[in-house]
Amino acid sequence: MQTGKNNPWDDFVDKAMQQTGPVDPGSEFTDMVMASIQNQKATETITAYKPPISKLSWIVIAALFAGILSWSSVFGLKLEWGWIRILDQSAGIQELLSAIEFPDPGTTTAYSIGICALFICIQVLLMKRRLDRQIQLN
Repeated sequence: MQTGKNNPWDDFVDKAMQQTGPVDPGSEFTDMVMASIQNQKATETITAYKPPISKLSWIVIAALFAGILSWSSVFGLKLEWGWIRILDQSAGIQELLSAIEFPDPGTTTAYSIGICALFICIQVLLMKRRLDRQIQLN
């Protein structure tokens, strides 16, 4: 923008401002603004929380898991795929696994792992309920 020269728009704006003068918004201006804010808040909708996996989906997954588990315990599970045998022969996985000595965990270790897993499941369920309540309050 040119600073030293007088711009014709500056003259026009100065004349327009002198003719009109300041405008007083009126005594009801604040009330009207507050009413419009209240109306805007009333029209806003809060979206409800939807879990990514619904309860019906969890029931179906649990039913499938229980069905596969019961079917395999009753009829046995025999999976023989040709590519697994080829992979085992080519990589020597059986020889690698037989070379590794895994420690034999005692019953105390097994019980402690089971109890920790149980407590983790309980904690996850309690945290989920707490978060659901917090989301419903908002």
